[in-house]
Amino acid sequence: MSARGEARRDRIVDYLRRTDTSSLREIAADAGLASLDGLKYHLEILQSRGRVTWEPGLCRTVRLTERRGPRVAGVVDGRAGWWTPA
Repeated sequence: MSARGEARRDRIVDYLRRTDTSSLREIAADAGLASLDGLKYHLEILQSRGRVTWEPGLCRTVRLTERRGPRVAGVVDGRAGWWTPA
């Protein structure tokens, strides 16, 4: 994989972390991609790696699959479990 392609994919993931829902055009513009075909190529790679879910043909369906932060075991309010630190 090229470093340029990985940088674009990282930028797409960063953008998705900052927003709840976005159109493909908004994601492409933020990533510096001139065409939606280029964005779809990168989304297919990210989807194959399990980093995003995406339903082609439907609006605003690109979602991150990874959690927003590392989870840690602990006790919060007397309850044991896995928690995402604030």
